[in-house]
Amino acid sequence: MNGFQFLESLINYERRALDYGGQVFDPGKITRALADAGKIPLPYRIVHIAGTKGKGSTAAYCAELLRLSGHNIGLYTSPHLVRLNERIAADGVPIADTVFENLIDKYKEMIVRYELTYFEALTFLACVYFAEAGCGWVVLETGMGGRLDATNFCTPAVSVITPISYDHTKYLGSTLTEIAREKAGIIKPGVPAVVSPQPEEAFAAIEEAARANNSTLFPVDRIAEYTVLERSPGGSVSDIRLNIGDTAVSIERLAVRQTGDVYVTNFLTALASVIAAGVIPDETAIRSAAAISIPGRMERIGGFVLDVAHNDISFEALFDALGTYYGLAKYDLHIGILADKEIERVAEIVVKHRASFRNVTVFDFETGSVRKSGGGELFPLLKEIPGVRYNPSPEGIVFEGGAVQVMTGSFYGYPYMKRLALAREGRS
Repeated sequence: MNGFQFLESLINYERRALDYGGQVFDPGKITRALADAGKIPLPYRIVHIAGTKGKGSTAAYCAELLRLSGHNIGLYTSPHLVRLNERIAADGVPIADTVFENLIDKYKEMIVRYELTYFEALTFLACVYFAEAGCGWVVLETGMGGRLDATNFCTPAVSVITPISYDHTKYLGSTLTEIAREKAGIIKPGVPAVVSPQPEEAFAAIEEAARANNSTLFPVDRIAEYTVLERSPGGSVSDIRLNIGDTAVSIERLAVRQTGDVYVTNFLTALASVIAAGVIPDETAIRSAAAISIPGRMERIGGFVLDVAHNDISFEALFDALGTYYGLAKYDLHIGILADKEIERVAEIVVKHRASFRNVTVFDFETGSVRKSGGGELFPLLKEIPGVRYNPSPEGIVFEGGAVQVMTGSFYGYPYMKRLALAREGRS
């Protein structure tokens, strides 16, 4: 059994039913394992990010702002798009297979001794790797929640909470207040917290957690503003202003490469976060960081747009960007989503925007786990959309010419989406 096979043999709640609770999840296991490995105290400072939407892009922006400010950076994100190595990157480069395998082999016995799950083991290995790679800063993205997440072993330089919406309600709670309380569990005593614009009830829960922890709260919609001057498929150009503590940033005509106003907000959240953590990027770093491209988020491949939107507000943001940035009056929509997502809420958003679709296809895909795709559940909820079709696999999708093909719905469906897009565009 090689290292990767060993990891796959661990209990993996990304692929099986979850028993969520403090008796199952203990972030303290990571602290104890890292201490046993001689990595406590950690030789780096941490930016810790939780939320429902925008965690990945905010994390990527934070890492790039820190890197361009002269620091060696570790970035830990999940899930991956294509390869597991993507989750653990130092200075923008995913961990190499040989290094990863050697790391797993070195700490295999410790992983077994501490009974770490798949995600806990990855978190532990990432933190060890970043220490050995000489990282001065690490950006940690939570997995599903916050309070009981494996990444919540740390006391960060700043806690960051991106927009809260309905997702994983079976485990995190059925209301935005309950979900926000779980996410706000990453807020630590005396540590500043930056929070993206939120629904009122979610913000109230986050504010309560900050107050209980004597944490200075920086709501992005109160400390920052922007005016979008130009929108196009190549991104946006905006004037931005940010005031946080004693630091004021004002930049004219900032080009954010990602398409969608949400990415301007996510970038401002990241900028506020690194400043709150004590790093003040110069204008060159800010402009360069805003120009990065993030795979799987409004990713353009010829006549295809690929996006990993998988909850209601993500779909709303996707449809908004397709109209305001691409200027599309009509396009073909292809959705593959996991069955354990908030399918009814997603369906409401899709039906709401039905006038924008020329054709709609819902498809299922193999997940390789007990977590199944939910095309069969989503399809009947879209019956009022004329001509909506269902395919039991991505390979059965018919792509008609004359319109942009939008494929979306899941991180886990992304490999199928990309393979089909590349094949259709003759790049496979």
